[in-house]
Amino acid sequence: MIVVKIHSGLGNQMFQYAFALALAIKHETTLVVDASYPLYYPIEIENPKQDYHLDLFSIPHSDFLSLPHSLFKNWLVPERLQKKIYFTRLKDTINKMNVIWIKDDLTKGQEAFSQLPDHCYLDGYFQYPHQFEFIRAKLRNAFTFSKPPLPAQDLEKINLSEISVGVNLRRGDYLKNKNLENIGICTVDYYRTSINYILNFFPNATFFVISDDIADSQQFLEPLKINLHYLNAGSDKHILSDMYLLQQCDHLVLANSTYSWWSAYLSEYDSKKIIIAPDKWFVNPLWSINNSNITPQNWIRMPNDIQS
Repeated sequence: MIVVKIHSGLGNQMFQYAFALALAIKHETTLVVDASYPLYYPIEIENPKQDYHLDLFSIPHSDFLSLPHSLFKNWLVPERLQKKIYFTRLKDTINKMNVIWIKDDLTKGQEAFSQLPDHCYLDGYFQYPHQFEFIRAKLRNAFTFSKPPLPAQDLEKINLSEISVGVNLRRGDYLKNKNLENIGICTVDYYRTSINYILNFFPNATFFVISDDIADSQQFLEPLKINLHYLNAGSDKHILSDMYLLQQCDHLVLANSTYSWWSAYLSEYDSKKIIIAPDKWFVNPLWSINNSNITPQNWIRMPNDIQS
């Protein structure tokens, strides 16, 4: 039995599920999904608060971890006590299942987690794509989704362009101090170099900027002095709409974001499709061991003196 804790944003949840599914298939065992964290954890340490997002996809039925949930959301109970109750019940449940609690550690790199045994509870991010590459076809089927609501004119602009290039920027929560210290932000020079690289092959390319904060992205990219088209600017957009638009583009320039990563990994592409990713995925030097492994070999790694 493999149990996986699902938490954080959409891209992170997809990595957690993909790694756990690959491990379960290796051991020919059952995969159990623990969706209790976004449902019951009382302290909102994420901004924005994240829900369980994997039900947006066509994922085959998995068993779900069941926790007694009385008191979890009782407003009469202080948050500190709710937190204690949550972890106590989670630990009791895991102990009864007779599985080993495995905590991810980004400072160790993927090799430290390449030979995990059966009967594990996976707690972390597990952004180790080489470990699930052998089930890529299964993942592409699992992570299919219906066309989300989005501005019709945005999709039309992509379809009418001769060569479409999706340029993804991650702003929002990446500008918070903790993320700036650990992940960082892709620089303007990274986007300039990436766009010029594509223009060398496709002078008639049209560049579509897709971001979690279009207004901020416009200001950030203004120094490029390049004609860019900004799509899907609504603040209340569907969580999958940016991913859908990116997947419709002929070529991609990615941010150092798991959402951006999955948009490219699940897209239809052949040897002619250009996917550019930053060579530095993390600014935290203790996590840098993962920089060389997170992008597939057929993606182009562009220099990125990442901002922190």
